[in-house]
Amino acid sequence: MNECVDDSAAEIERLTQLLNAETAKHSDHSKGPLPELDLEDLQGEGALSRSPHPASDSETASTTSSQNIFPRISSEEADRQRQEIVQAMQEDSPLSAYVRNILKKATDKIEEKWKTRFAEQLVEHEQALAQERERSSASVLSSSRLVTETLHGKDDELKAIQELNINLNMQKRQLELDLDAVRSELDFLKQQMDDADDERSSSSAHSFWEKTTDLAKKNRGLAEDLSQANKTISQLNEMIKVMKSKASNLKTENGERVRESKSMVADKNLLQDKLAAMEAKFEDEKNRREQFQVNVEQLTVENTALYAQMVALQTTHEAKMEELQAHYEKRNIALAGDMKLLQDQNRLMRNAGPSNQRESVSCNSKSANDGGDRGGTSLVKPVEDKEATKRIQELTDDLLSARQELTEQADYIVELEEQIAEGEMMRRKLHNTIQELRGNIRVHVRLRPFLRSDGAEGLAENPQSAIRCDTFASTITTNVENPHTFAFDKIYGQSDSQDVVFQDVSDFIQSAMDGYNVCIFAYGQTGSGKTHTMQGSGKAQMRGIIPRAIDLIINCCSELTSMGWNYFLTVTFYEIYNETIRDLLTVDNDETRKHNIRTDNRGRNYVEGLTEVDIDFNQVEEQVEEIVNLAACNRSVDRTDMNAHSSRSHSIFALKIQGYNEAQNTEVEGTLSLVDLAGSERLSRSHATGSRLKEAQAINKSLSALADVFQALAKKSPHVPYRNSKLTYALQPALSGDGKTLMMANLSPTYASLDESLCSMRFADKVSQCELGAPVRQIKSRASLGPNDLRALGIGSAKSSPPRESRRNTFTPGALRKLL
Repeated sequence: MNECVDDSAAEIERLTQLLNAETAKHSDHSKGPLPELDLEDLQGEGALSRSPHPASDSETASTTSSQNIFPRISSEEADRQRQEIVQAMQEDSPLSAYVRNILKKATDKIEEKWKTRFAEQLVEHEQALAQERERSSASVLSSSRLVTETLHGKDDELKAIQELNINLNMQKRQLELDLDAVRSELDFLKQQMDDADDERSSSSAHSFWEKTTDLAKKNRGLAEDLSQANKTISQLNEMIKVMKSKASNLKTENGERVRESKSMVADKNLLQDKLAAMEAKFEDEKNRREQFQVNVEQLTVENTALYAQMVALQTTHEAKMEELQAHYEKRNIALAGDMKLLQDQNRLMRNAGPSNQRESVSCNSKSANDGGDRGGTSLVKPVEDKEATKRIQELTDDLLSARQELTEQADYIVELEEQIAEGEMMRRKLHNTIQELRGNIRVHVRLRPFLRSDGAEGLAENPQSAIRCDTFASTITTNVENPHTFAFDKIYGQSDSQDVVFQDVSDFIQSAMDGYNVCIFAYGQTGSGKTHTMQGSGKAQMRGIIPRAIDLIINCCSELTSMGWNYFLTVTFYEIYNETIRDLLTVDNDETRKHNIRTDNRGRNYVEGLTEVDIDFNQVEEQVEEIVNLAACNRSVDRTDMNAHSSRSHSIFALKIQGYNEAQNTEVEGTLSLVDLAGSERLSRSHATGSRLKEAQAINKSLSALADVFQALAKKSPHVPYRNSKLTYALQPALSGDGKTLMMANLSPTYASLDESLCSMRFADKVSQCELGAPVRQIKSRASLGPNDLRALGIGSAKSSPPRESRRNTFTPGALRKLL
């Protein structure tokens, strides 16, 4: 029922809107025939036409109509027109007939809709009733025991249906009442429309006179406004004249200001030129100061290293001098004893000569006095003296022969020592050959000298080292109550220089020239001298392995060039910081760029997207120095409790060597990887917190992964966990048996670092037990190619650096200098 009422209300609303639209349309048609009036016959028309505030179109039209009609229509004609309008409104208009027709159609439609709905509901109820009766009959036939209960239930349902039927009838009557109400409401609305038409017709005359009066008042107000506007215009004209005079004065003043401005601009340009010159001078002075500061820092580092080496040399020389002094004093004592013995023997011999002569003279006189009967006994004494002299002579000869034998034995000892030294050198060479055939990782240990930063131990006059080195026996021992002794391939003492270290490393550099994959990595705690060993400082004797290796390779390339070989070298330099690879030769410092480790078609691992720098054989020293300086600027370093400039990442300097010999139809390809590992220390000593703690954890994790790799290699495990860390994954070619590997273990001499040094020595001892197998030389034959073909393949001479497709950036020494 509610839906029906809503539909009726919607229908009534639609009819109401339609009625209003027709009414408005009829009103517009009733107003349309009014004539257009002219404003020229009204009084004050000039003022109205010149009004600065014109009225709207509707107000103007109504005002014009009222002012034109009023003086031309008489009262009798107006009454006659009014009567005609009233009579026209009382008659039935087409609009009223249209509305009645629409209302009738709507009413018939609503009535027909409700009758249809009621008939459908009655049919549905009758069908439902018939179905229930059939169901009741079926249930009576199927179950006689439930007839009574089913009958009562059906009676109840029948009653409910009857009640529903009654309710539907009531709803029908209610809807009929609603329909009557709607019809009455429609009649009421129709009556209201008629009343509205009557009121509109009666009020049109009154509104016409009121509008006419209002328009006359507005006309007078507009005339007053026009006169006031004329006065304002005259005042504004006077003000314009005054402003024009002021404008001319301001124009003159502006010209003067323009001339002053031009002079000031000239002065400004002059001052800017002076300022630019001063800024250029300041920038030049700043650059010189920065360069001076860099040189001072380099000299300071080099001076510190030289001072430490000098102290170590002085200590070593003092120890040797004390040993030589003791040997000299011991030998002097022995020589003094021998000299005293010889002096005593000489004195005895001198004393024995005169006494024998005196005894012989006395014997001769006695023999002359006593006669010939005593002649036999006088000859006994000379015989005894001769025997004593002979004995002394024999002792002297024995002494001389003993001295000669002692001298010969000393010379023989020296010869034996030389033979032992030669044998030791031969033993080392054979040991190196055996190690190379077995593929063992060579381990060299270097003990750095004391530094001033070592605290009380470094400032002592003759500091005692916590570690003792025997460079002859290649053993190293802790200087404590319960010492630990280790044996390695090579031991470097505190006084050994960078040149001595590089002499043993140069064989590995030569292997890289011969086509082997060579890896040299420095291991040790923070402040043990790893970076000094690998990079060094300055341009003199404190240079490290990296610049010395480049010089050696360049010299070898120059020598082999005369034999028909051509080489070109490519350098990459990167670090592994918090398990993230960073390019140390980049200029944009884009940390979002990812450098992943990939595997090429030959099964070799490489880092993608790195900056590759071609080595120019004409500017090697400058280029290498600038590469090292740029890498040092980009490398992650920070201050810790153990070192003021601690490396917080693993840096890897990779040099790719490619050479070919057209006459021998041969080409070689070797790689040299120089690795400076981050400092291995315990968190209890470094006291790292925050980001430094995360760095230390990442460093220890990567070094632990490196230890796991060496442990697996020592046990000859079938699976080696190279992928557990970016460091081990990057070093896989050098650790997997295809190349030669050297570990440079760096130690600190202080007792405070003894535990860390002991851990480093134990780790180095485990590494020395790893067997990688015989290294593989990367050499192969090549087809004979001409110069054009070589250039097409990207292979140039030893004096040029050819382009390569994989290279992202190529820097010259000048470009690197600008970057720095």
